[in-house]
Amino acid sequence: MAKVNLIGVQPMDFTTNEGDQIKGIKVHVSYQDENVMGYACEAKFLNAQACKNLGISVDFLEPLIGEVVEIETNIKGKITAIKAI
Repeated sequence: MAKVNLIGVQPMDFTTNEGDQIKGIKVHVSYQDENVMGYACEAKFLNAQACKNLGISVDFLEPLIGEVVEIETNIKGKITAIKAI
């Protein structure tokens, strides 16, 4: 698990030019990295099915914005859990 600062939550729901439906949540985080002066930032996308399976929603995440949370990822770097500290 990694401790990160949850800095943003972005609901996503749109259709691509190819007609594919994109629905889920983009989670924006920052964290200290030894190769960065200050903080490194990145965003991870959770599709709607992953959100449902993990019990993660915008309503769950919104109160955690600005807080340190623990994020667990699998070997492919996909989020498998987000927990408040």
